[in-house]
Amino acid sequence: MCNALLAIDAVAMFGIGCTQSSHAIMVMLAMDGLAYGGFVVAGQTYISNRTTASNRGATGAVYGMASGIGGTVGPFLLSVVADRWGLRFVFAAVGATLALGAMAFAAGFVVLRTGRMASSTSQAEVQLAQD
Repeated sequence: MCNALLAIDAVAMFGIGCTQSSHAIMVMLAMDGLAYGGFVVAGQTYISNRTTASNRGATGAVYGMASGIGGTVGPFLLSVVADRWGLRFVFAAVGATLALGAMAFAAGFVVLRTGRMASSTSQAEVQLAQD
């Protein structure tokens, strides 16, 4: 789910940087907002599902803090980039970063999935050897 949301957001960012149509920009901004919102909810859900009840609030707060820092520092850095290389470059850079993030997420998923399969196979082999 998160990978699809990152890919949708990457398409939206590239689209904003490549068009001058106000209607197309409106659609791309809507896609960006929905993808970002879905990504935040998916991340919060992931964190909640992998913690205990005793530390769930703290982990949620740390996740929210990291999101807040990104929401503060990101626009500042992007404004510096826009001032130096132009607004279109900002959207291209953000789109490329999101696309790389989607690829890294997919690669990580494959590695984790393969690692789990390999570890379960080796556990089965150990069990067979013990019998």
